[in-house]
Amino acid sequence: MSFVWKWIFSKKENNNDEVEVPSEVVEVIQKAKKDIKEIFDEEVIPTNENSEEEKESVILDLEKRRQRKIEKFRETEDSNENQNEQNNERRTRFISVKEFQEKKDTQEFEKEIHSLSKIKKNKSSMKNKNSNDEDDDQFKEF
Repeated sequence: MSFVWKWIFSKKENNNDEVEVPSEVVEVIQKAKKDIKEIFDEEVIPTNENSEEEKESVILDLEKRRQRKIEKFRETEDSNENQNEQNNERRTRFISVKEFQEKKDTQEFEKEIHSLSKIKKNKSSMKNKNSNDEDDDQFKEF
C-alpha cells in the first residue's frame, strides 16, 4: 500500500497528469472499489440534490445493512467456534473410549494372569500333596 502513496505524492510533486499509472496501483484501487461496493451494496450516500429525509433514510439503511453483515460475521464466528468445540468433544470422547477399552483389556489380561497363576498354584499344591502322600506312604513302609 505504501507504493500507492509514494506514487500519488510523486504525481503531486511533478504536477504531471500524464504519468503512467503502475499496474500495482490500478490493482489496489480496483480492489478498494470492489470492497467499497461490497460494503455499501453499490449504494452511495445521496448528494445535496436529495432531501434531508432521503439522506437520513439511505444512511439508516446502510447502517442496518452494515449491522446485519456484522451480525452474520459474528454468527459465522460463533458457529465455527461451536463446531470446533464439538470436534474437540468428539476427540475427547474418542480418546476416553479408547482409554476405557485399553483399561478394560488390561483388566481382562490381569484377570487371566491371576486365574492362570491360581491354576499353577493349584497344580503345584496338588503336586506337593501327591508328593506328601508318597512320602507318607514311604514313611509307613518303614
